[in-house]
Amino acid sequence: MSHPDPNPGSALHGLIYVSSATRTFRPEELDRLLQKARRVNTTRNITGVLLHGGGNFMQVLEGPAADLAEVYGRIVQNPAHTQVVELFHGDIERREFEGWSMACREISQLTFEHLRLAPHGRHHALISDFWQANC
Repeated sequence: MSHPDPNPGSALHGLIYVSSATRTFRPEELDRLLQKARRVNTTRNITGVLLHGGGNFMQVLEGPAADLAEVYGRIVQNPAHTQVVELFHGDIERREFEGWSMACREISQLTFEHLRLAPHGRHHALISDFWQANC
């Protein structure tokens, strides 16, 4: 599903954060979380990917700044996770996850740490490269 920008002159923003789950998620619970995220993101013109591994989350969100702020505000308040840390928040030139209202993948703890510890400003590209190579 493509998500063209309804206002082509508006700046495109990206946001990447990591957090720790407050409990272990069963596959069906994670699926429900994703279904809800996909519904919200589709209405807000947001694309991205959620990586889950070792009890941690890493999420990339892309879209209009105001919509990202609204969605991220809800994410930060969600009791399903804690220790939310922004790795990147700023302008991006293009969407890396154009066709995904919210993709998801389980990853190893080692891969999670490799992506989390990327040099500042390289998270988006490394996650995109990982996604292209593994999904």
